[in-house]
Amino acid sequence: MQQIPSKQHSFYIPTIEDSFESFDISIFNRNKTKGDVFREKIEEKYFYKVKYSGGFGEAVYYDNSPFKISKLFYSNGNIESKWIEFNNGTNGKEKGIWYEYDKEGKLTKTENFDEGYAFTWDDVLNYCVTNNIEITLGYKPASGFNTSIERFYSKDFKKNIWKITYPDPTGVGTGKGFPLEVKILDGNTGKVLDTQKGGVLEPREN
Repeated sequence: MQQIPSKQHSFYIPTIEDSFESFDISIFNRNKTKGDVFREKIEEKYFYKVKYSGGFGEAVYYDNSPFKISKLFYSNGNIESKWIEFNNGTNGKEKGIWYEYDKEGKLTKTENFDEGYAFTWDDVLNYCVTNNIEITLGYKPASGFNTSIERFYSKDFKKNIWKITYPDPTGVGTGKGFPLEVKILDGNTGKVLDTQKGGVLEPREN
């Protein structure tokens, strides 16, 4: 039976549609800084735009959300792909549907990353709120450690899982580095499959 956390989160969850979009190259070129980067804050949104060898990229962060909208554009400015992802983590951060397009802007592929997880992103966020696991909101430059949430198929548990990694509230990590705690949740029921403690990150010198 699915475990329903007692507290409900109040984070903003952005959404996207499959509609065509384009990147304004002229505005980017007028405002870019060293490294072909353009940063802009408009009300509650923070835009991070960058040029790379194959085209352009854009990330849109929201002050009251742990998710961002990510987009890639071809060199002609037409949309290449777009998706929503959790701000922190490396594997399985995507939420909902990923859209891909050809160079003319025609939708060619969609993939639903929520399939196979009856215990949803909202359920995981509610778990964190219920258990006082801090969630970082909006754009934050790399500093310290922010709670990461990932999901993937685990060979150890032979099922889809959620992995939540956050600062150890007891401060008693084992091994070297910053003390962290990890919760492994069943991807369908939310049951806690494992709790791990340890110094996962090496300390950094200033």
